[in-house]
Amino acid sequence: MIHAISIGYKWLVIYPTLVISTLVLGPMLILLSFIGLADQGSSILATRWARINLRCCLINANITGLDHIQAGQSYIIAANHQSLIDIFLVYGFSPVEFKWVMKTELGAVPILGTACKAMGHILIDRSNPQSAISSINEAAKKISNGMCIVFFPEGTRSDNESVMPFKKGAFRLAIELGIPILPISLHNTGNLVPNGTLNWKPGQVSMQIHEPIATHLLTPDNVNDLKDRTRQQIINALTQP
Repeated sequence: MIHAISIGYKWLVIYPTLVISTLVLGPMLILLSFIGLADQGSSILATRWARINLRCCLINANITGLDHIQAGQSYIIAANHQSLIDIFLVYGFSPVEFKWVMKTELGAVPILGTACKAMGHILIDRSNPQSAISSINEAAKKISNGMCIVFFPEGTRSDNESVMPFKKGAFRLAIELGIPILPISLHNTGNLVPNGTLNWKPGQVSMQIHEPIATHLLTPDNVNDLKDRTRQQIINALTQP
């Protein structure tokens, strides 16, 4: 009985809400971007889109570590990635403005992909290393006056609670620009909406913001150390009770 109710709620409430909110807010975001208000649209409308859909899933969000963020400081944000709802959690509750580094496949999603490109998010073709490097360089131009860049450095969603090895792009960029890495641990998202499935259950998720890692004294030789240190900090947080 409970399983049947869950399926009904998913198809009658969650999916229609996602479609309708995208159809309504997506064109508005595209229009705002067209007239030069992409950042305002992202911080207001896109945030509302994410919160509406997360709450519609009956998922509550808890945010900790806000005191680690310095106003006006730009960061390279690195977060673990277990679930589709990671996007709702980060977009809906991050206290900073940011551009997202995302895979090119998302750019092909009707309305959503167009809105992401209009807002200035960075699409990376993971099958083309040269194109990916070019996209990362483009991301560097967007970092100023508190604007941040968000990476899921695993490159894709993990199938369980483990954190896959991180790719180097985010950390190479942070060292090149001398911008701190801001590690973020996303808790329990993969348990509520597992990767590769449409299964869903209500519950509680958390976004834990860690103390930034300074990079201004590092060199390109330190990329691997920075990458591994960030990953280990996230792993340690996820394994705490």
